[in-house]
Amino acid sequence: MKLFILSRWGNPFDDDGPDGSDTNILVRAPDMKTATMLADERFHRIPKECEGLSPVANFAQCLRQVGEDPIAKTASVVHGPWIEPMLLQVSSYPAWHRADPEENWIQT
Repeated sequence: MKLFILSRWGNPFDDDGPDGSDTNILVRAPDMKTATMLADERFHRIPKECEGLSPVANFAQCLRQVGEDPIAKTASVVHGPWIEPMLLQVSSYPAWHRADPEENWIQT
């Protein structure tokens, strides 16, 4: 299994909304498709907006593969969501982005 951190830009509790600290989820999955499905399901269940604040996306907008879990047999959300600036913004880990949940991931 691979380990992925998936992020959506910002969070609904920050005055800066999409420009605030990001919402992140650590997922263990065999591939990007499964990781995305698990993260998006979790993003759909947490708030997208708060009264009077800018809304944020309810899907993953950035995906980074950060490692491997050679022992695990089951795909799952390992940790999160948690709020802080997107981890590993400048790193050597592979990264993909998308602006819409119907779009394919584009490696950057």
